Amino acid sequence: EIKSDAIEAALDRLKVEGYQFNYKCVTNVSHDQLKQEYISSDIIIDQLNGWFGTVSIEAMALGRPVVAGYHPHLCHYDERYENMPIINADTYNVYDVLKDILEGKYDLEEISKKSREFVMRTHDLKSVTKQLISIYESL
Repeated sequence: EIKSDAIEAALDRLKVEGYQFNYKCVTNVSHDQLKQEYISSDIIIDQLNGWFGTVSIEAMALGRPVVAGYHPHLCHYDERYENMPIINADTYNVYDVLKDILEGKYDLEEISKKSREFVMRTHDLKSVTKQLISIYESL
């Protein structure tokens, strides 16, 4: 609920300031319904504190830009996570991040493309299988 509260407070503030957008908080739906929401959405907002989750991965696989939290300083431990195409936000800066998105300060088309590539490189079954085989062979 903290995530939703922070997002909704930021969006309420942006609406008061005159920004126009549609927002839908999607909960308690089937996976098929959730996938349809991803497809019909321009941007997906996932969990803001901690690390991005399954929602981010599924949305990115469909080529959707994602706003979610992650810790950039941890990305250097695994080269697959360097230059991650997620728009990083937390409950403290989500207003600023969303405002920047609405003002066109992000190249959402490029982020969409890189998002799909990232998921295919990092989470695709073939890619993950090769990584596991490499790890086992190195033991």
